[in-house]
This record gives sequence, structure tokens and C-alpha cells, in this order.
Amino acid sequence: MALFEVIGELHPRGISYAILSLIIENTDIVYLIVDSEEEKEALTEVLLELKDQYELRRCASSTIKLKDFKVVPADSYYMNWEEYSGRRLIFVKQDRNLRSPVLDMLTVFIESMWRVRARDPVKRIAVHIADVLLALDVIKEHYRHLRELIEMEMTETDPKKKKELAESVKKKQKELMSMLEARFPRKEDALLAYELAKFLF
Repeated sequence: MALFEVIGELHPRGISYAILSLIIENTDIVYLIVDSEEEKEALTEVLLELKDQYELRRCASSTIKLKDFKVVPADSYYMNWEEYSGRRLIFVKQDRNLRSPVLDMLTVFIESMWRVRARDPVKRIAVHIADVLLALDVIKEHYRHLRELIEMEMTETDPKKKKELAESVKKKQKELMSMLEARFPRKEDALLAYELAKFLF
């Protein structure tokens, strides 16, 4: 089965959810359950390339680390299910319908690679996601400051101070988006980085 056919079976949203799990899950290793050996091979290829491309680009001081993973065909999982007790399991096809703006954005990009039958799609997907992750190190402290302002604005009871904080929040959000938009030619990538920051910081 060709790579594009396998991606079609998993659906770009399934690939996106697998990628997202490596970014945001709070565990050392993620177990991804798929239907077949062909799906295992294709998904493993995409995720290994992503990890390789990100590790090549990330700076040593980066706090963002992609999780380790193991892709397991469903028949192997069900035959040995006791071995996976207490592990973080992602059933790629069943779990891909999670509602999430960041998942929607990832899916749109991966779907575009799949639909146009892009040349070397695995590397293009990996490099693209790695570049988005690299931007997060740049905006990390800015985003944390934004969150502090939002929390202060939510708890403030004085109407005048609340209004001032609300204006500071808008100003900081605009500044943050400007920083991201300066890094990416597509606004969608800036929005993706912003949404990922919500998960990570």
C-alpha cells in the first residue's frame, strides 16, 4: 500500500492527532494503536522524520521535547493488552475526532500535502511542524506574560483596573501574533504556533 493510500486510511486528522500527542502528552512514551502493519510503517516513518528534523534544529536549551512513541498494530495490542496496562494509549482512528482548534489546523496542512500528492510529503510535513515548534521557544516568555495578564484581568474587581488590564491583554496578544507572523509567510502557521503555546505554556 502506497504512503498516500495509508495516509488516506488513517486520514490526515489521524496523522495530525498522532503528531499532536508527541507534542503535548504528559508522559515519556506514547503508544499509538493502528489497524495494520502498513499503517504502522507509514505512521512510524512520519513521526521518526518529525523527531529527526526537530532534533536537528532545536537548540540545546529548548524545553520542548517530542515524546518517544511506539506504533502498535491493533491485533498485536489485543493479543497482548495486559502489557499496555497503565500506558498512554492513542487509538489513532477512534481518537482523531477530538475537537481542538490546533488539531484542525494541523489537519488542514497535512490534508494539503495529501491532496496535491506533494513531493517528499513526509519530510515536508516534518520540517514544517519542526519550524512551528522552534517558534515556540522564541515566544515562550511572552506567552507566559500574556497568561499572567489574563489571569490578573479575570480576578480584578476594580472596573478601572480591569479595563486597563483588558487593554494590556489585547496589546500583548497583538504583539505576540506580530512576532509569529514575522516568522511565517502564512498566517495559519502563526495561529498554529499560538494555539500550541496554549497547550505547552
